[in-house]
Amino acid sequence: MNQCVLSVNCVNLNYNVKQVDVVWMCSVARHVQKHMRLLAVVESLDNGKPIRESRDADVQVIVRHLYHHAGWAQLAETEMADWKPVGWLTYRVFQKSGTPVLILR
Repeated sequence: MNQCVLSVNCVNLNYNVKQVDVVWMCSVARHVQKHMRLLAVVESLDNGKPIRESRDADVQVIVRHLYHHAGWAQLAETEMADWKPVGWLTYRVFQKSGTPVLILR
């Protein structure tokens, strides 16, 4: 735990989102959409869910998250120019979450 705290303290809180980040996130989202069937099969094999559930829910969550964060990154310079960073938000996954969590990391 101490190592996690030290690594977070070393991170630069003045990181500016660049247009490259937006393009990269949109590109990853398009590739996930392009290979949606393959990712649904991998997700179903990984956690045993029916393929319909993986295709209609889990993989769609990945795409929506990527486009959502790309939209926020695009607005960061104009709408949030005067915002100051207050820290980092972290989470810990306690259960087997499968492919969506691996892609979103």
